Formats: sequence, structure tokens, C-alpha cells
Amino acid sequence: MNWQFAIIAIVIGLISVLINSLFSTPLRKAGDYVQSKMGKMTQRLIDIFRWV
Repeated sequence: MNWQFAIIAIVIGLISVLINSLFSTPLRKAGDYVQSKMGKMTQRLIDIFRWV
């Protein structure tokens, strides 16, 4: 009975690794893009308020 649980745990682990590898790269790229845009917007706001 314990070996069946071990096989189920291994299969679930492999599926989670597969899902993680499929979605991690696009999510990282999207996060980098958003972070870059936020940095540019923050810099613009700093430049605007510097002259106020």
C-alpha cells in the first residue's frame, strides 16, 4: 500500500515540475517587463517633481 502512495507522490511531483517549467519563463518575462515599465514611470515622476 505504501509503494502506491510513493508512486502517486512521484507522479504528482513530476507533473508539478513540468507545469512549473512551462509557466516560469513566460511569467518571469512578464514580471521583468512590468518591473521595467514601473522603473521608467517612477523615473519620469521623479523628474517631474524635481522641477516643481
